[in-house]
Amino acid sequence: MIPLFFWSIPTDAASLANDYVNPWAGETGLQPWTSDPTKQELVKYTDPSIIIPRCYDTNQSSYSVAEAENHLNAATNRYQVEFNSVPEEETTWRAAVIRVYSCEDVTFRVKAGTEPAAPFSIIFPPHGDAVAEHDPQSTQGYAEARVWFGFTAGAAGTAPQTFGPVNTVIECVETPSISFNFELVADTIVRPTVAVQLVLDQSGSMSDPAGTTGLDRLTVLKDAATLFANIIQKNNAVGIIRFDQDAYAPNDATCGGMAIALRTEHEIRQGTRFLLTVPMVILQWVMELKWDACN
Repeated sequence: MIPLFFWSIPTDAASLANDYVNPWAGETGLQPWTSDPTKQELVKYTDPSIIIPRCYDTNQSSYSVAEAENHLNAATNRYQVEFNSVPEEETTWRAAVIRVYSCEDVTFRVKAGTEPAAPFSIIFPPHGDAVAEHDPQSTQGYAEARVWFGFTAGAAGTAPQTFGPVNTVIECVETPSISFNFELVADTIVRPTVAVQLVLDQSGSMSDPAGTTGLDRLTVLKDAATLFANIIQKNNAVGIIRFDQDAYAPNDATCGGMAIALRTEHEIRQGTRFLLTVPMVILQWVMELKWDACN
C-alpha cells in the first residue's frame, strides 16, 4: 500500500522535543493508519517507539562485556570479577555481565572445563543457563545476562589473603564461538565490628498503612528489627532507642530501650551480665513497641 502523501521531519530541537509525529499527531485524514479517530495514538519524536530501532529478522546481534562492572585487565586481556575486601568467614557474590543487543533471547553459561574451584564457585546458574531476554518495550536497547560467582573468605585469623587470578570462560549457548574470557580475583580482610543503635519510631503515624502490604508500619518495623537480630554477626554490638515526638534514653523508666550490648556467639551481653539468647533479647524490646505508648 502506497501512502498518498509524506511528512517532513522537523530540524530544530524544540520541535523534536515537543511536536507530535505524523501520522500519530491527532490530525484528520490519516486513513489507512487509523479508521477510528478515537483510537488514534499521539506520539512525540522523543517517544521510545520512535527512537529505539525496530527488530527485523535481518538485524545482526552484538555482544559486549559491561566493563563498568567487569574491568578489562590489559595485561591478561581478561575481564575481571573482583571480590574486594571480603571479611573473614563471609561468602559474597559478584556477577560477570554480558550485554546483548539482539532481537532474540540469548543464553550464556560457564564453558565446560573452565569451572572455578574453591574458594570460588558458580552460584547461578549452577547447572543451567543465564538468559538475556529480549524485551521489545525496553528503552535500553539491550538486555543483560548475569552469571553469578561466589567467594568464601577463610576462617578467622587467616586474613589478609589474596586469591587468583582464576580463569574461566563464558560462552554463548546458541553460538559457542562467541565467548568471553574472565578471571576471578579476591582479597580478604579481618572482619570489622560495629555498634548499631536501632532508633525505632513508635509515634502515632506508625498505625498508618505500610504501602500496599495490608500491614501497618509498626508491624513492618517489628519484622525488620527481628530480622536484623537474626543476621547481625557475633562480636558486634546493638542497642535500642524508642521515640515518638521525643526520644527516650535506654534507661527511661517508662519508655526505655536497650543500652548498647555485645552479641557473642549465642547471646547478648552487657559487660559480664548475660541478657538473653539471640535474637530474643531484641525481640523482647521490639514486641513492647506500641504506637503512642509514651503519651
